[in-house]
Amino acid sequence: MVVVGPDGYTQPLVASARLSGLAPGVYTVRALAVNLPGGDSYLPEQAAQDVAVSSNRGAGVRVAYAAAPLRLAPGTVGLPPRSAAAETLRPMEPAGLVGDKVVQTLRFDGVPAALAGLKPGSYLGLPSTAGNPYGFLGQVEEVSTAGGDLTVTAHLAPLPEVIQQGGFSFYQEVDGEDPEVRAQLAGAEVLLPGARVLTAPTPQTEELKRQLFAEAKAQAQQVYPASAARPNVEFAPVCLEIKRAKILPGDGPDDGIFMEGSTCLRISFDGSIWISAKGIEASFSATARQTGKLKVFGKGRIYQQITATVPLMVLPLPPINISVAGFPVVINPTVSVRFVVGGSITSEFYVKAEESVSLTAGVSFDGKNWNPFSSEHHSISFDSGGSMQGFSVLAGVGPQVNFYFYGVYGPDFALVPYLEFDANFTRDPWWQLYLGFKAFMGLNANISYGFSGPKEVLQSVGLFFLGMLSDFKYEVLNMKFLIAQAPPSQRPVIVRISPEQTSVPACGRTVLRASIQNSLKGVTWAASGGAVSGDDVMNSATYFAPPTPGTYTVTATSAEQPGQQASAQVTVTPGGSGPLTVVVTGLPAGTVPGLRLTGPNGFFFAPKTSGSSSGEGVYRFECLPEGAYTLTAGLTPAGDAVYSPNQGSDRPALQVVQSASVGPGQTPRLQVNYNNVRASLRVVVSGLPDGVRPAVAVSGPLGYTHTVSAGGETLLQLLNPGTYKIGAASLEHGGYTYTPALSQAEVVLPPGETTTVTVSYSSNSPRGLWVANQMGSNRHVLFYPAGGTAPAETTLGGGLTYTPALAFDPQGRLWVADAFSGKVLAYPADRLKQSPDPLHSFALPSSPQALAFDAQGNLWVALQAPYGSGGGGQVLRYPAAGLLGAAPTPDLTLNADGAYRTPVSLALDGEGNLWVAYNGSAQVVRYAAAGGYGSATAYPLAQGRGNLSALAFGPTGRLWVGTTGASVLEYDPAALVEGQDATPLTHVHGFNGGGSIGGLAFDPEGNLYASVYGSSFMNGVFRWSAAHLARKGDLSPYEGVGNIPTYTKDITNPVGLAYWPPR
Repeated sequence: MVVVGPDGYTQPLVASARLSGLAPGVYTVRALAVNLPGGDSYLPEQAAQDVAVSSNRGAGVRVAYAAAPLRLAPGTVGLPPRSAAAETLRPMEPAGLVGDKVVQTLRFDGVPAALAGLKPGSYLGLPSTAGNPYGFLGQVEEVSTAGGDLTVTAHLAPLPEVIQQGGFSFYQEVDGEDPEVRAQLAGAEVLLPGARVLTAPTPQTEELKRQLFAEAKAQAQQVYPASAARPNVEFAPVCLEIKRAKILPGDGPDDGIFMEGSTCLRISFDGSIWISAKGIEASFSATARQTGKLKVFGKGRIYQQITATVPLMVLPLPPINISVAGFPVVINPTVSVRFVVGGSITSEFYVKAEESVSLTAGVSFDGKNWNPFSSEHHSISFDSGGSMQGFSVLAGVGPQVNFYFYGVYGPDFALVPYLEFDANFTRDPWWQLYLGFKAFMGLNANISYGFSGPKEVLQSVGLFFLGMLSDFKYEVLNMKFLIAQAPPSQRPVIVRISPEQTSVPACGRTVLRASIQNSLKGVTWAASGGAVSGDDVMNSATYFAPPTPGTYTVTATSAEQPGQQASAQVTVTPGGSGPLTVVVTGLPAGTVPGLRLTGPNGFFFAPKTSGSSSGEGVYRFECLPEGAYTLTAGLTPAGDAVYSPNQGSDRPALQVVQSASVGPGQTPRLQVNYNNVRASLRVVVSGLPDGVRPAVAVSGPLGYTHTVSAGGETLLQLLNPGTYKIGAASLEHGGYTYTPALSQAEVVLPPGETTTVTVSYSSNSPRGLWVANQMGSNRHVLFYPAGGTAPAETTLGGGLTYTPALAFDPQGRLWVADAFSGKVLAYPADRLKQSPDPLHSFALPSSPQALAFDAQGNLWVALQAPYGSGGGGQVLRYPAAGLLGAAPTPDLTLNADGAYRTPVSLALDGEGNLWVAYNGSAQVVRYAAAGGYGSATAYPLAQGRGNLSALAFGPTGRLWVGTTGASVLEYDPAALVEGQDATPLTHVHGFNGGGSIGGLAFDPEGNLYASVYGSSFMNGVFRWSAAHLARKGDLSPYEGVGNIPTYTKDITNPVGLAYWPPR
């Protein structure tokens, strides 16, 4: 059953049901014939019943069926659908006309058993197959089995001759997502350029489909029980996209009426035929529910007084095979979409509409007369306008449904909603908009059927084929509604553009002006290509041409009446600068790259979007001023990573800079690749006593933070490239404050590299000069506070005897060489003011003569040869890691033999090279760090001023030496030549009473201290300021300041010196 009612209501039913929520009005309940699998047919006692439903009162309808056993003509043979015998039929040849009959030759592979008894005069019914989509119904004229294959000659026969009693019905929904329908959609015949059937959704058609589904669900919820309705309430629509399709030509080649937009249609149709003592009765209907967003527009001069139908698309649907007690009835449906258009225009116009329309049309045949019925519903929103002249246009789009029995003949329905817009500037109201519906139903022959004769013959045979008494073509529905019009007394705004046609080179510019009548509110400007910038005061606009030649439209639209507009055609000719393209790869999808593009006239661009959703962005710049452009690519954060740029095969870097030249004929292209390459940061902490944990804060990109809490070296890996800040706070320990000094407070980590930052702590432990006093009092190590000339009251414990050398390690511990006991002792940095006992000591192979620490904290010790050994001394290196262990072991030994017997002083330069002074020699020996200290080079220095006795490197990296001739000399290490006497830069000499220089030391300000011992007149420590030393040349020893007097009871023979903090 199918219920048809007001507002386009159409509801198929398959069982008794209660329909609720209906709009008041008259509803028609159409009952279709039913055939059961066993062969019986049931026919409705009434084919259609009308019932009135009011807002406060329902109604009931009883549909009664009576049995009508199927009766076929004697000798009738039918092959059921999908039977093996039916598949033996070869593709049929075209039919021919013999007399007044359409004759067909049927050839089978072999002789199917079901057709073995076939004789002339029998009726033959065949279902549709892959090779024969129409099936066949006819009366046999000849039968042949020559060659073992069955050949049958038959002519088309009327359906009532074969089915003498009984009936059948069908219901079909065109489901756009059914696999067979999708296959047909992919191959649908599109008859109008610019239109296409969509096999994949677009955002606009998805919105239209949701609207259709919502309407279907709402109606299905009104049926109780739900099983009474067809279950597929959401069968997918067929959607079309139209892009500037010309549906009516005009006077000129560019004139005409065009349509564009999208529309979706849900199409269903049904039919029923039954044959009884009253003769043949039938009922057919089709329903179209459609939503769309369409625009109809025109240009030029067109006079069309009649309504024209323009076919858009033809979609053959899969055949419908109905089995009537095994006898096949074949229906071949076809859906087409057509435009209906007409009217007249003399200039330009457009109508944009969003529609939701439902339209049902049908007819029933009672054996004598055809009775049409219809129902419609609509919802329309629109926008429209024109320019210069009035116009009258009718335009619409809708489906036509045909279903042919056995592919020959059958009913067709045309369902077309349309908009009719009529504008006349001299009329009040000056425009009116109508919504109209046209629905036609008729009988039609299938011109695609394989028939070689005239269509008129097939038409007359088809009419006889269905057993109808007369052909017909009914206009089932023709109505229109006024849905909108202009306000009373409104005067239309008339817009003109000058010039209407012009040309400009690519990337050039031109000025257009608008004149406006009946409005003071101006216009808005738009362009179909390029860009346009309007001037509201002058009602003018500057059009900026795109780089691509062609013809573009510039439109001026009235601000008061947006429907009123005018347009100008701008022809863009070749010329202008070529484009600049920037390609970015390697970034995650959605990432905005860190790019800057600069160029002439202050041009600047920094992207705000990623360019695409795949992580690869293409930025194309058209119409740039000629000149040089610079692209700077920097670090780009993405998620929890920072990506670094590179160009080509270069290493990733913090920044990549490229340049390009833009000019006529040039098409430069710049590419930046991004990589997720990490960096490393090495933090080296020194100067803290053992057990004191630093707190070095590291912060960087994307909120990175880390605290280094261990001394020595810490390697932070897998860091994002970028800028990091380093911070360290002062620490309190043992009554002393340790203050950090950072090599860099901010560091930039390049990708793929390791960067080192040092944090050196220094304490506020006693600042001043420490002096090793070889003999005399029991205070063998004296401390003179900075600037003072008297020793502090501090005494180092540990039973010191003979102390020729002192040195501070990076942690501020004081190390003392005790020659008589043959060991070195370490005193804690945080207790030096408290006369401490040694923190640690260890024995040496022989008496120590000199001490030095390198930058890594390794201890170098100069030893004299063991007494009575007859051999030479040694220089030993003790690794920093084991210095405070129970028994430190040297990892490097340099033996002194031959000309060099006993090392007496050590110094290390900024490159880690070891310089050694030997007893009884005026040469300094350099052991190169690069060779593992295996390469020794001797440089003569003293030049008759005595042998070398003390070494130190000054603030500028110069080598200072003290001699046994009481001289202090300065040399440039880079100017020394092996085996050649060197000339000193500075010479301090002339101490009264002679003596030897026992030790040299510099304070942080660059002042120099020298100890003198063995003098017959004055032993002591002398100090010279950095400014005094900067004078160079020969200097008097008595021009120093703050010298320590030699006549005090505390100092006798000073040798080794050490200053804290060191230089």
